[in-house]
Amino acid sequence: MFLLFYMKKLKNLDPAGVVKPIEIILHKDVVFKKPTIFEGFSGVGLVGTISAQYIVTQKNLELVGHMESDLFPPVAVLSKGVIKHPVRIYSNEKRDMIVIETEFPLPTTLASKIAKGIINFAKQINAKEIVCLEGIAVSNISKDAVIYSISTDKKIQEKLSKFSKPLESGIVMGVSASVLLESKERNFPATCLLAESHFEFPDGKSAVMVIKKLNDIYGLGINTAKLEKESDSFESQLKTIIGHAKDLKKTAMEPQDPSKMMYG
Repeated sequence: MFLLFYMKKLKNLDPAGVVKPIEIILHKDVVFKKPTIFEGFSGVGLVGTISAQYIVTQKNLELVGHMESDLFPPVAVLSKGVIKHPVRIYSNEKRDMIVIETEFPLPTTLASKIAKGIINFAKQINAKEIVCLEGIAVSNISKDAVIYSISTDKKIQEKLSKFSKPLESGIVMGVSASVLLESKERNFPATCLLAESHFEFPDGKSAVMVIKKLNDIYGLGINTAKLEKESDSFESQLKTIIGHAKDLKKTAMEPQDPSKMMYG
């Protein structure tokens, strides 16, 4: 997998000439059927990204759209000769499941705007729930890593409590935090599953734990054997991508302050 660097023109302007920061663009006419939206952005241990990409692969989901913004880093993914957008949207044949995922660390200043875009989209298609996939940094991870959960819906939280440990105190960061806050304000059901994870490098083993919990809670029926076996290789590929993404900050015309980057 390689990256393409390109310059983007400011094209998404409203009549007043203001940049429209977030757009969700579908590649075809798709009729969704009260889907559950799984969101996996770059965060602690890349748990969200690894989990989301594995779900896409194992469920053979179709690329149906992407998220676009003139405020995104000017990059594109080239995989097996196919150019892909940085933030991609996938769905299953039944159209009752959506995965939004990316490998790239995005500026923290976009977290709230991305969350608003996701929730606007969720409401437009009458989605059932948004599920954020995340890692939570700990110094020592036990053999059976703990999966924490938090939800804006009390009934969903009661259900989650049977499979995970409610997060009673702590800090959730990045896009997932913004999704939870925006969902609470707009009375929309949003959930976040957080696996104990290493902070400094991709943690495929924690992603395995998240997917197993998703199987229990949402009945996804995903076999994690391949991810368990190939997690080291998978993590290595993502390290390369993240390395290129960080290099981009140094070569961009308007480089971002590292302190403003979002890690989960």
